[in-house]
Amino acid sequence: MSNDGKRLAYNKWHSVEPNNYNIENCVHGLFYSNGFWNDIACNRTYATICYTDKPKTSIVNNEELQLVAVDVKVDYYTAIQHCQGKQMHLVRIENENINEAVQEFAVKSGLGDYWIDANDNKDDGSWVYSDGTSIIYNKWYPGQPSRNSPKNCVNGLILNDGSWYTANCNKKFYVICQKNTVHIDTLNTKDP
Repeated sequence: MSNDGKRLAYNKWHSVEPNNYNIENCVHGLFYSNGFWNDIACNRTYATICYTDKPKTSIVNNEELQLVAVDVKVDYYTAIQHCQGKQMHLVRIENENINEAVQEFAVKSGLGDYWIDANDNKDDGSWVYSDGTSIIYNKWYPGQPSRNSPKNCVNGLILNDGSWYTANCNKKFYVICQKNTVHIDTLNTKDP
């Protein structure tokens, strides 16, 4: 049984296990060669591997910002809601340093194309963050932003220099959530 009382859907017991020798009610993985399982007393201490069926999450805490990569593809609006559910917001790129940090993070996290918090949902050529304030930085790829409606949202492509492209908001890309942005320009300021 698993720790939530459910029967194991999979097992890899060694041919002589489980033998319940000396009251063994827990599982020790990789005790035998080829990864076979051994039953063992639960008071023994070993390294622990945890598993969750939730989306894979990576957290980066550096001087610039805190980012969480979610290894799931969703549309722009679902990406915003997903980040809000984590008390975060969709990644907001406010300068070149943040753009480079986000691009590097996306590559290291193994993500493909990802959503950026910017849209032109009014279709008037005014690109804004999801809260309606005007974007203060952009890195459009040459020929972008595309005026071909309905490409009113922005995505970053993993295979370029961090340039931005317009995309249909219903297209599915990976999600990078952001929390506690610290402006890099402020970090580099020192008193004379």
